[in-house]
Amino acid sequence: MSALILGHRKIIPDNYLLVETQMNKYRVVIHGQNYLIKLDDMIERMGFYTTRYVEAENEGLAESKAVALIQNDDKLGQVVLNAPDNPPVLYAEEILELENFEGINPPGAEYSFYRYADERD
Repeated sequence: MSALILGHRKIIPDNYLLVETQMNKYRVVIHGQNYLIKLDDMIERMGFYTTRYVEAENEGLAESKAVALIQNDDKLGQVVLNAPDNPPVLYAEEILELENFEGINPPGAEYSFYRYADERD
């Protein structure tokens, strides 16, 4: 085995064994709240549930990856009207470790939206 050399410095010794980290598979149910979206010419405050499937070393990283997928969803970003001082909120409501992704097409893309109850009452 040869060494990895950067410039003139050896950064990994010849006898160093590279171990691949085992990535666990997770189903993460995300709850989104306080999303201002225009529907039928009115701005509605909406929430949603969505499921994302990710590979990560642990549950905390699985949640972070799933939330990042939602935050980087261009389709969702195009319809959200929140001002910076009133941001939407995302959090994992359920995280389940899976044996595999058999029968699943990761990472997932659908949303189940709901309207908030009328808060004027």
